[in-house]
Amino acid sequence: MKRVIYIFMGGFCGALLRNLFFNISFLANSQTMPLNTIAVNLMGCFFLSLIVHLAEKSIKISDDFHAAITTGFLGAFTTFSTFSKNIGDLIHSFNFLQAGAYIIVSLLGGLILVYLGYICSNIIYSKLEKKI
Repeated sequence: MKRVIYIFMGGFCGALLRNLFFNISFLANSQTMPLNTIAVNLMGCFFLSLIVHLAEKSIKISDDFHAAITTGFLGAFTTFSTFSKNIGDLIHSFNFLQAGAYIIVSLLGGLILVYLGYICSNIIYSKLEKKI
């Protein structure tokens, strides 16, 4: 039950932060590309990779806190359903080029940021290891 509460609290905070990003005017008012969804999903890719790889490298965090951050916070912060809806909207309005670009930017960008998160976790871990 404790883990569920942790996930709930993380999800609550992640959803609030996503809402803030969706209200940033220069991101929300883009006519051709849903920049707010791209921004939150790409940040989520980076931070999920960073956190998971740091946790794997023996930076000790409790399983409950790990679930709160990954499943709760980042799960609520990122949004695959909005990504999919945005693609559907672009296709429905015959913006096939933008839909294709959105898919490529989101998927390729996500993979690149997962890799960068992994690299950053290695750098952070090596710096922490030297201090010990």
